Amino acid sequence: MSETGFVPSRADALTAAPAAERPRGRAVSGVIALAWLGFATMGLNTVRLGGLAVSDLLFAACGAVIVARFITGQTHDLAGPHMRRTSPLVLVGSLLLLTFGTLSAFGAWDAGSSIQVVARLAWLTFAWFWILRTVSRDRLAFSRVVLGWRVGVLISAAVGVLTDVGITNIGTQNAEGRQTGFFAQPNEFAAMLAFALPLFLFDVPGRGENLDERRSWPVRIGMIVLIAWGIAASGSMTATFSAGLGCATAFVVVSLTRARDRRTPRSTNPLRPFLVMAALVVGLFVLSTSDLPVMERFTRYQEGDVYVSSSVETRGELNARAIQRLPDTMFVGTGLRQITAPGSVIGAVNTWDPDAVQGIHNMYLKVAHEAGVPALVGLLIIIGATFRQAWRLAISTAGTALHGIAAALVGAIVGATCQAMFHPIVFQRYFWAAIALTTCLWAVRRDEVMRAAGREPDGAGTPAGRRGRG
Repeated sequence: MSETGFVPSRADALTAAPAAERPRGRAVSGVIALAWLGFATMGLNTVRLGGLAVSDLLFAACGAVIVARFITGQTHDLAGPHMRRTSPLVLVGSLLLLTFGTLSAFGAWDAGSSIQVVARLAWLTFAWFWILRTVSRDRLAFSRVVLGWRVGVLISAAVGVLTDVGITNIGTQNAEGRQTGFFAQPNEFAAMLAFALPLFLFDVPGRGENLDERRSWPVRIGMIVLIAWGIAASGSMTATFSAGLGCATAFVVVSLTRARDRRTPRSTNPLRPFLVMAALVVGLFVLSTSDLPVMERFTRYQEGDVYVSSSVETRGELNARAIQRLPDTMFVGTGLRQITAPGSVIGAVNTWDPDAVQGIHNMYLKVAHEAGVPALVGLLIIIGATFRQAWRLAISTAGTALHGIAAALVGAIVGATCQAMFHPIVFQRYFWAAIALTTCLWAVRRDEVMRAAGREPDGAGTPAGRRGRG
């Protein structure tokens, strides 16, 4: 059974985790706590220790603890070897991205800075992905990691909303009064919230042993309103569109993949769809009549405001220049560079390379221009492979407690890839979060399916595998 090609023939037989794979106790291990904290602090991007984000330091500490556990043989609360393994397609894509990113750095005017960006990508696609898969030994451990992501998003949204109403004064000052949270730029703040919104719409992961217990409706609605308000307060038109597209995609996925058992009539409350639609209509009306920055920017753009129109047109011009340079960057680019650092403005970075196109806002064109077309192919392979995994998870988990989170991850990936067309976020953790967690859920579900079918996962019979399963 390959890592990229399973769909169980009868998903309804796998509604709950197999008895042998039920969560072993409610205690939270140290590695899970560190991973949870890493996600919970992911929005504190401008809070630095020694030049490094707090979130990165926590994930690095988590990785160090994992390595120490392997050295001492205490791997009872870690995933087995078969779950830690990287998907072949993700591995190939990562190698292409990093190899051509490195080759491009050698010819860059600022080689040191370019190598730092490559190292950042290597940390995310290799080390970070592996750490999260190692921590996610079962569905309960996985859910705790995802809960950390939810908490981090809620903290960021709360900071933006409280600043918007004048209770706090946190964020980077800008002429339009757009909220940035603990980010240097409003679009980054909004993007982190937008990608995670499908998780809150479906209230996933749930609570309880099998993640099938839902929170009360007032709590769920309050969280959704908080995040939507945070996105609107950022004034980011692209994040607003990405959030809507991601949520719509998640709803479509649920509709297309949900379990249908004609033998058991499904009892539905006829008022629920009506209430949902009414809430959406009321929410859109309140948003359209508000004076939040995002509505102001939409209005100004429609009226031909010079500042907003210039921002949109400049992005198109930079993208056109990057496309014109594609023949020159067919194999080797001008060198990866990070253009969104704390305290900086997009497109304001200085370079001594007269041929480099600065401030490219399209992530895909940026990678092709700065790392070469093969690096872009590698990036697309990673995105495509994990999107395929998320889609197949949505199919295979229909009728189970994992169906909602699988659909939410599909929506999050779509939202992130949409936002990337207008914002160069390839080196940001929040862009890779849904992709990384999809690989974790794939490993968890694959382990459950194989054990439910009475098959011993690869490597589980070895001494290391037995230790990894406790």
